[in-house]
Formats: sequence, structure tokens, C-alpha cells
Amino acid sequence: GTSTTTYGFAGDEEPRGEISTIIGKLKPTLMRANSFMPTEFVGSDALLKKSLVTINHPIVEGKITHCDEMKKIMNKIFSELEATGVKSVIFTQPITADKYYRKQISELLFDDQSLEITFHFQPVLSLRSSGTSSTGFIVEMGSGITQIAPIYENELIEHAAQSFAVAGNDLTAFLTNLLNEIENVFSTPAEIKKVEEIIAEHCHVAMDYDSERTEPVTYKIDDVRIPLSNEKYLCPEALFNPSHIDLCSKGLHKVIYESIMKCDKQIQEELFKNIVLTGGSSQFPGLQARLEKELRNLTDMEVKVITHPHQKYSSWIGGSMYANK
Repeated sequence: GTSTTTYGFAGDEEPRGEISTIIGKLKPTLMRANSFMPTEFVGSDALLKKSLVTINHPIVEGKITHCDEMKKIMNKIFSELEATGVKSVIFTQPITADKYYRKQISELLFDDQSLEITFHFQPVLSLRSSGTSSTGFIVEMGSGITQIAPIYENELIEHAAQSFAVAGNDLTAFLTNLLNEIENVFSTPAEIKKVEEIIAEHCHVAMDYDSERTEPVTYKIDDVRIPLSNEKYLCPEALFNPSHIDLCSKGLHKVIYESIMKCDKQIQEELFKNIVLTGGSSQFPGLQARLEKELRNLTDMEVKVITHPHQKYSSWIGGSMYANK
């Protein structure tokens, strides 16, 4: 994924591990002064060297954009797994990927031509892991991309699938700006990670944004105390009102509705009753109830939005199930 890559073996009920999808390259001035120091750091090692390196992201909006750097992350994953004799590898892919992308990634990432490489759409695997039905609607909310995906009999309905303008990184950037207006202390990659922690611990979706009130809390970073009040629900409100982050886009509920209405009328009712939230950015308290409320204002059909305990790792678990069948 854009922020982290999850890995493990087929048949496992949960991932063996997770690695930050980043490469840290030693700054040129330090390269000259420290000829014996490694010039590159992978994953969390790069964050530990944050003051010494420049951070690069080999995955952007869910798609691998720098294969040479991603190959180093893959090598670290294989080392962590102590994986030998591997015959096949499954990658998840966003709905924006095409066959040319898959071919290019297969050729550039792996030297072993005998290795079987397969790609599967993340939302399709997420629906499989949800255990609800082979037909449903997945809202896959990652850090780099939010995917709106109707699925019929385990097949993506591609003409109705689309990406949504707001993803986890957008919300992190939004809250970072709000907090820096209070105390300008968030700028480095490690400090941005703190913002992500604030989102996970304190942010929620308001059922009624205009009338929402919340108890203030205080977040401490180093020696600075930052008060949090309206920011706790203003941040995820951008999902329903992207104009809050200066994006000219319809809200999540309207994009979901329009996607379902592009599908065959015979399955629209089933899709509305099986909307599944997945991905790490879908875990806001209140999101399920608010989304149901907003969709019921748009349709007379029954609406049911579903969450489950493992929604952060839904596509990985679906891939594990698929590979083990």
C-alpha cells in the first residue's frame, strides 16, 4: 500500500507483518562525510534515521511507481518471512491498474521468471474476506486511494467503479494544517506519524455536523500541549464535504449512490444492502451510521453499511483465502 505493505503466507488468518512502504536515502552531504554508513534504509529503519535521510515513496495512490525501490522492500519482506522455495506471489492492485501495469511490475520486480505472479483487485479480495456475499459494494479506504467498487459474483463492475477524491493521506494533511494553526510542531515524517495517531485515537465522524459538539482533549507532543476540540470531527467531515480541503468533488455518499445507479437495476437493491467498509482509513467511529443516514436520504431502497473487526487488513485476508483455496 501507499503507506504500509502487509505480507504473509497463503492460508494465514492474519498477516505475518507490516512494513512502512518507504525508502530513506542518505543525504548527499552525509554520504561524503560518512563513507562507511549505508546509503539507503528500508521501512521503519528509514524513519529511525529521519534526520539523516530523504524519504521516498515507491507506491503512489496504490500503484507502484518506482520498481527499483519497491524491489528493495520486497527483498526485506522475503528476508523477514525467511521465505525460500516460493513458487507464486499474489499482489493486490487498485481498480485503476491495467494489464500493462501488471506486466511491467511483474517483469521489473522479479528476476526469477519461473515465479508465478498474479494480481487481484483489492476490493474483490476485501469482499471475499467479509464473508457476506459474492455480490456487494466495497468502499476501500486506504492512505493513498479510496476505491468505490461494486462487485457482482466476485467480479468487479468496472464501468461503475471509480476512485474517490479523498483518501487517508488527505485527511492527515488536513488535520496537520489544522493543528499547525494551533501550534506549528508537525512537519517531519515522524511528526506526521503523530498526526496519524491523533486521527486513530481521537477523530470521529459527526452524525450531524452542524450541531456536533465534543469535549476538548489535550494531546502532548514533546513539551507542547495541543488542545483538540472541533478538529476531532472536522477532519473526517472532508469525506462528506471535500470542499473543506479545497477539492471540487461530490461527497462519499453521493459517489457511492451514483456508482450503484450505474449498475444493472436487478442488483442495485442487493448492492445497497451490502456496502462494506474496508481499509485502514475506514475505521472512524460514526462513519458507518453517518453513511447509512446520508444514503437513505438519496434512495428509498434498504441501505446497510457493514464493518468488521479485520477491515484494516480485508484485502490481504481475502488474498490469503483465495491463494489457499
